Amino acid sequence: MLKTTTAALALFAALAAPALALTTPYPVSDVEVTTNIEGVEVGDVTEYYPAFNDDLARAIWDRVENPMTDGSNGFEIDVKVTSLQLDGGPMGAQGEFNQIEGIAVYTFHGADNPAGTFPIAVNARAGDSVAGAVNLMPGEGDYYVAMLDAFAQGVQNKLADLPAPEPEANMSDN
Repeated sequence: MLKTTTAALALFAALAAPALALTTPYPVSDVEVTTNIEGVEVGDVTEYYPAFNDDLARAIWDRVENPMTDGSNGFEIDVKVTSLQLDGGPMGAQGEFNQIEGIAVYTFHGADNPAGTFPIAVNARAGDSVAGAVNLMPGEGDYYVAMLDAFAQGVQNKLADLPAPEPEANMSDN
């Protein structure tokens, strides 16, 4: 009886190992960020924020719970920033913005099709403060970092909405 139970458990473990190998949080093996804003030249963004794409990619990596930097067996996240606006209009004269929108596409390494495509949007709004509270105005750099961090958190949060990768993609080593 003990031999039969042990053999059954060993067989189950051998068969289930590939399926159980990928657990949440799902691993991320690559993050790419591009900026493609209709009516706005990329130079307009990079004039004020020279490392915008790199800064956003770094903010996403900082939030990834299971990073795999070897480039395999993880989700590849492609982010396309499509809008930077100030109160629903173009960026301000000095590069001010309080809205950032984009699309995040999640494809498991080696898979032919994306596992998920999600819009990501961050809108910062000023509001009334609580009576007696001390109000501090963020500096330009603080605001920029906060906007990118919020967008990056939205990208990270969508990982939980992805279906488990197919076993064939999980075992692939393309």
